[in-house]
Amino acid sequence: MWIWSARRGSPAARLSSVEIRDLKKRISLVIEAVLEGSQDRNRAALAIQGFNALKSVLELERKVKEQEEILERIEALEQTAETAKGGSRWGV
Repeated sequence: MWIWSARRGSPAARLSSVEIRDLKKRISLVIEAVLEGSQDRNRAALAIQGFNALKSVLELERKVKEQEEILERIEALEQTAETAKGGSRWGV
């Protein structure tokens, strides 16, 4: 039986955590470069805006995966219920 995807260790959660770690590392590198003076502030600002766009896409992707997994669970439950009731989907 499935456990809801928001649970740690699910494929969706693992994928997101890897991408989030990568994004955090990249943002940290930009910040460090600006503080050291080796990165132009304007270019850094544009990079941070790009990272914000990536963050939004990651969040949308996570929500879509979560919905797909929930739909799969619902379909599996409906199929189990149908089988238990002798083949009638809604028990009618």
